[in-house]
Amino acid sequence: MNKTYKSTFLNLIIGLFFLNGILAQEPRSIDSIFIAHTQFTIDKFDALYIVSPDNELQKLNSNHKIAFRYSNSRLGNFSSIDVSNPLAIICFYEDFQTIIFLDRTLSPLTEIDLGDWGFNNVTATCSSGNNQIWIYDASHMQLIQIAKDRTTPIRTFPINLQTDEP
Repeated sequence: MNKTYKSTFLNLIIGLFFLNGILAQEPRSIDSIFIAHTQFTIDKFDALYIVSPDNELQKLNSNHKIAFRYSNSRLGNFSSIDVSNPLAIICFYEDFQTIIFLDRTLSPLTEIDLGDWGFNNVTATCSSGNNQIWIYDASHMQLIQIAKDRTTPIRTFPINLQTDEP
């Protein structure tokens, strides 16, 4: 009985020693990174994409190091980046009415000139699934779904008929 009492007391002392060591540590915080950027987004695999001040898209790995880079100086600044499908990232350049698709390593896959498709005032784009793209044509106030491969018919949705405003 006496031996059990001593081992229990010894366990209590050791436990308090470790607890004191844990409590004496400084509080820990979540890792923070500070990177100059103009835009950022996170995909469904938690990869971080940032646009640097010099207009370079950078994909950061889990160690917050740049894994891949993409820039295109002939098209100007990114208007938007859609990473909802990390295997076909959509980069939209509103000034040039151009969409560029990038793969997971930020290598260009396809370039679409919306002017070639008959659009001249697209102000927003994003992925719609099923290998298609949503675009908003501000000239006609229409939300339009188009196929990347140009074989699927265009389906338009007039926004002005769905709202009370002209």
